Amino acid sequence: LAEAGEYDDISRGHAEYFLELARRVEPQLSQDPGGEGAAALAADTDNLRAVLRHSLESEQPDVGLELAGLIWRFWQSADLLTEGRDWLERLLEQPSASPEARAGGLCALAGLCYWLADYDRTLALYEQALVIYRSVGDRLNEAETLYGMSMTAGWIDELERAEELADQSRALFDDLELSDGVGRALLAKAFVVWKRDELAAAKEIWEEALGIVRAAGDEALANTALVGLASLTFQLGDRSEAIQVLMEGIEQSVGSNAHVTVWMLDFVAAFATEVAPERAVRLAGAVETFRHETGGGILPESLGVEPARAAAGRLLDPVAVEEAWGAGRLISRDDAVHEARVLAAIATSPAR
Repeated sequence: LAEAGEYDDISRGHAEYFLELARRVEPQLSQDPGGEGAAALAADTDNLRAVLRHSLESEQPDVGLELAGLIWRFWQSADLLTEGRDWLERLLEQPSASPEARAGGLCALAGLCYWLADYDRTLALYEQALVIYRSVGDRLNEAETLYGMSMTAGWIDELERAEELADQSRALFDDLELSDGVGRALLAKAFVVWKRDELAAAKEIWEEALGIVRAAGDEALANTALVGLASLTFQLGDRSEAIQVLMEGIEQSVGSNAHVTVWMLDFVAAFATEVAPERAVRLAGAVETFRHETGGGILPESLGVEPARAAAGRLLDPVAVEEAWGAGRLISRDDAVHEARVLAAIATSPAR
């Protein structure tokens, strides 16, 4: 093709074909991360990489940035967080990117960094995108970015700022009459209340937000939000209900969003440590291995929950803890999910 002088034309057609595919399936990625949209992209992962590679080689970053912005949730659900981050970093280094493409790429990279638990960088990326969206009058993406900033600020305990950002986001979503956005902004608000240790109030707002998100059809966010609901329930003293909420989330995410499944397993282990410490540590050990494979993720201690390994240290001798941890590091994900089911059955038994 290159010798015939046809390579550039064919590459442009190839890129447009896969951009159109990404545009078509992007709405499905947020609602069902492991569904048909993700399967369509997974079947053509190498073609997607080829588009991104050509975008860099031809110094046409807008094409690659648009594609990356559309498929970043696929990278999240397919355990390709670090690969997606690397593509976006390289694309954003290109000085010829348009402001709109750059803003989309910044938000996509922020999303990946968020799930890698790199919150300081996430916030800095969102801030850059916000400046662009406000300069071009893009109110929808401004609202989305404010929401992302609020959640991120909450994780690093900038609570006054997080609350202000959540309120700004909700006001914009209200003006735009977007109920799913209102639900997300309400979750951000609930997170601030939670971080202020007002647990009962936070749970009430969280449940209201979860209902709105589910009614809007955003199953991915609804499933993710179950971790927060479970943690609040556990901290309010209902271990059995908290584990049941988590197992609901695990059954929904198994096979569709491995990254979310992994940190749900970690919370099951933490919640069940008191009743089955050795099993809990074994499950937590497995999670440690999976975290290295998928990258980052929410840690129990970041939501005020003591991790299984630390809690088990008060219940088992140190040798038993290390043996259970080491055994867990060797088990597969399928075995880990099975272990969680067994652990949940023990911890939620009426005898407990």
